Amino acid sequence: RLSRPSAAYSLLSKVPGEIVFFVLMRSSQRVVVDRLKNYLTKYLPTAQEVTDRDVAEQGVEPGSPKFLKLRQQMINAKLDARPKKVVVEELPPPPSPAPTTGPGRRSISSFGR
Repeated sequence: RLSRPSAAYSLLSKVPGEIVFFVLMRSSQRVVVDRLKNYLTKYLPTAQEVTDRDVAEQGVEPGSPKFLKLRQQMINAKLDARPKKVVVEELPPPPSPAPTTGPGRRSISSFGR
C-alpha cells in the first residue's frame, strides 16, 4: 500500500523514532527494511527542504490549519516528483597514440632481431 514515497512519509512521520529504529533493526523482511531506510535517508531530508517560509510565500497565514494542509501538500508533491534525468554529454574520443615506427624509430616487434 505504501507504493508512493508520500504515503510512506505520511505514515512513518507519525511513528516515534525509537519504534522506527527498532523495526529497522529487527525486521527480516527486505521490503520493510528498504522502506524504512528510504524514509530515513531520502524522505525526511526531502521533506525538510520545504520550509515554513516557502509555504507562507503562497499567501497562507502561518499556524493555521490551511497552512499545515498546504505544507503537507507541498511535501507530498516534492516526495512524489520524479527526479529529472541527467543528460550526460558524450566526450570526444581520446587522440590516437603516436606511431611507433618511423624515421629513427624501431617498432616494438623489431627489437631483438
